[in-house]
This record gives sequence, C-alpha cells and structure tokens, in this order.
Amino acid sequence: MGRKDYFVNREAQTEDVSLALEFAKGLLKDAAVSSFWIVSLTKAQLGGDLGTALGDTAASALKKGASLSAENKPLHFYTKLTLPRSAHNTVILTVHPDKKLMTAVDSLHGVYALLVVPWNMDDVQEWIEAYGPTDILSSTSMQPISLSDPIIVVALKSLLTSINRSTGINHPLDKSRAIDTFRALQAARIKVDPAETRAWLIQNGLSPHHADDIAAVASRPGSFRKPGRSSLRSDIVSYWKSQAGL
Repeated sequence: MGRKDYFVNREAQTEDVSLALEFAKGLLKDAAVSSFWIVSLTKAQLGGDLGTALGDTAASALKKGASLSAENKPLHFYTKLTLPRSAHNTVILTVHPDKKLMTAVDSLHGVYALLVVPWNMDDVQEWIEAYGPTDILSSTSMQPISLSDPIIVVALKSLLTSINRSTGINHPLDKSRAIDTFRALQAARIKVDPAETRAWLIQNGLSPHHADDIAAVASRPGSFRKPGRSSLRSDIVSYWKSQAGL
C-alpha cells in the first residue's frame, strides 16, 4: 500500500499544528501503524506553535530526547540532523519544513502517512506537485502535476531503465546518460519542464533526492560536462517519437 499524504493548505496559522496533531491521532488508531514521529528543523521549534500544541510537559520531554506515546504508539521527535533513514509503518508529522527537510522526509522508506504543516508554501510546493496530498482542512485532494508530452515520457522511461535507480545518476555513466537524454531533447527543440520531470520521476518510483539531481540536468543540460561522445543513437529523438506513436 502506498504512503498517505496530507497537509494544511495554508501558511503559518497558529492553530494549524494543533489541528494536525488531532488529525494524526486519528491515523494512529490504525493497527498497521507502528509509531509516530514529529519532525522539524531544530529543537527550537518545540518552543513555538509545536510546543503550544503539545503542551509544556511533553515539549520539554521531547526537547531532552525522551520518547513519549500517543494513542498507545511510541512518539519520537527528530530534527533535520537526527532524522533516521527509514520509518517503517510510521505516521510522520512534519512541522514548518524547509525544502531540504521536506526532501529528506519525503525520501524516507516505509512511511505509512506523511502530514505536513507548512510555514512557507514554496518549501512544500514540489512535494504537493508530485503527490497531490489531501488538505485536512477541506478534505480536498490536490491535483498532482503531470507530464503531457509523450516524447519526453518515452525519453524518461528509457532513462530510468538505463540507470541504477538505487543510486540515481551518481555514477558517471548514468549521469552521462541523463545529460545525453536532455541534450538530445534540447537539440530537437522539445521543451522540458524540470518541475514536471521531477514529479514524473517520483511518481514512477525514483527517490526525491535522485529526482532532484535529474531535474537539475534537465534544467540546463548544456552546463554539465561529460566524457566522450553521446551514448545515444544519432536518431534517438525520431525513435522516441515513433515509440510515442507520433
């Protein structure tokens, strides 16, 4: 079963953390959930709206590194520096993240549900575009961004089958393949939207971290250096067009 994604569709309202905590408690009642995490940038946020929502005693205990419980599930507090790498069957409440923390939380494996309270909507916009989370205030699901150009879809599918998904384009050969792909599209004057590319890659199973790397190449393929000649056939765009039925 895929991760459930929720958020508060507005910026920095004092009561939003309390509303999100109550919503999270409902998710914790599912027997499949093993634990509850609250994640923010630093412990200092336990003194703001988050601390008010939790209450002084709980906020102070979490600030000291204690583990509490909520709906009979273990409750842990993490920051950007202490965040573990996996969160099996965990409900995560992320409070006022920046873009880097949002990507880190989004990249965790095994999460049951992710609930986000934004401070700045720009910091969570890419996550919204990729997943189409549900607003807990209105119960309305957002429309995830889509990639409409069938040629680019074929090109990205080809790229995903040629690289190591677990490492993205960290290997020089995989990075070269990505550069060649977007240079070929650019040479054919096929406009690539990096935001659409990132969202499509995530929607098709790539880690947000790795999707960021590929989207960066997509935005300016000519600025990346690569060794040797292109690894793609000279008529690759024509091939992609035929595969797209054009």
